[in-house]
Amino acid sequence: AAEKLLGNESRNRYQKCFKKMALFVTSGLTKFDQSYALGYSVTSRYRVLTQIQRQKQFRRAHFVFFMSGVNGGIDYEIDFESIPKSVSDQIRYVQEGPDSPTALIEAAHAIAHSDIPDVLPVLVDMLGFNNPIAANIAIDALVQSGDASIPFLLQGVGAFNYAVNAYALRALGRIGNPSVLDVCMECAAGGPIPNVRRAAVNALGLLKYEDSDSCTLAIELLLKLCNDPDWSVRYSVFAALSKFYARDKLTDEQVLRIESAIEDASDDSDPAVAARAGLCKVQFRKLSLSTSADKRL
Repeated sequence: AAEKLLGNESRNRYQKCFKKMALFVTSGLTKFDQSYALGYSVTSRYRVLTQIQRQKQFRRAHFVFFMSGVNGGIDYEIDFESIPKSVSDQIRYVQEGPDSPTALIEAAHAIAHSDIPDVLPVLVDMLGFNNPIAANIAIDALVQSGDASIPFLLQGVGAFNYAVNAYALRALGRIGNPSVLDVCMECAAGGPIPNVRRAAVNALGLLKYEDSDSCTLAIELLLKLCNDPDWSVRYSVFAALSKFYARDKLTDEQVLRIESAIEDASDDSDPAVAARAGLCKVQFRKLSLSTSADKRL
């Protein structure tokens, strides 16, 4: 759509157009429907949010839009009048662009410990700065907020910054809500860089699956990714598969297929992958013996 509007205009103009583009959401959508809408098309380099229409008649609508900037986060609005000044000052500092790693960490602590729901998008915004300590503080607070963080994290998955994508997927995995399965699968299979795919794979191993069908979808994808070109993704696959076995989420057929994949990985070209597959084999064996002992009791 932007290409048609702009033709051969410059890349900067191209990006500005995407910043103005919006998702048209009806008031009839549930919170998780909106979350899905924000998360789709996450592997597109220029992430235009796809339109979801659940009703033939639009009764009331609003626009939700985002495009990451220097910080790699999302566009959002904050009602500073409802937030204590000590916290709002730190939020403004983040929005204006931190000039000190230490000050950013202090801001992360202040915002994360404020326990104010309105600061959740700010925490996602903080994932885009090159500061792992501040990012982990933000992730811990987002995970603690649970499902309320999901819509904002899904925006982070679609942000124009790969670090934000990966951090947001890690947080979604730790929250564990299986409603984000489709987004995690899309990122695991077609994420733009290995870091994003690896985070999505790890998330698949952490989700709290409520039905066997969803679990099967995730396992099938993980088995395909055993042959991913990137060694770090293959490494993460075996770590994720071991989590499924630990929670007794596998059928006998799936166990056999995973054991076969583990045997194949013992000859992997990367020694780290071969070692992780070997560890997965040991974990399977221990859990199998434990399960057999429980059945005898």
